[in-house]
Amino acid sequence: MEMKKLEIFNEVKGWKVPKKKLFLAFDTFLRQEKWVGMEVVVIFVGEAKMRELNWRWRGRKGSTDVLSFNYGSAPTGACGEIYICVKVAERYTLKAGESLQSEILALFVHGLLHLAGYTHENEQKFGKMMGRASEILGKI
Repeated sequence: MEMKKLEIFNEVKGWKVPKKKLFLAFDTFLRQEKWVGMEVVVIFVGEAKMRELNWRWRGRKGSTDVLSFNYGSAPTGACGEIYICVKVAERYTLKAGESLQSEILALFVHGLLHLAGYTHENEQKFGKMMGRASEILGKI
């Protein structure tokens, strides 16, 4: 039985989540990775919440752009949460000249790839993960 579930929560006042694009990215990810399903919650947070999460779970000071928490396998695939800090993403877009929506989608796909088991602790794994992210984003 196929089970794909994406729940979206927004804790950032005044920011509109690009829900249609996120669902499209989620479906594209599942097709590209050949997964029958996945259960994911994505939460958009402010910097204070991201700093707290980053310190609590990674022992690192400051906020970051995206954190993924894999809770193991659902009946159909990975199950987990992705936290995205809109303010940090916004700063990256200013530097790179990209749109905020594009950066948010890239961070979301990055988080999905982590939930699927991709890592980037060395250059080879980083290249593989970023290549998959580009392929997925190119199909959206």
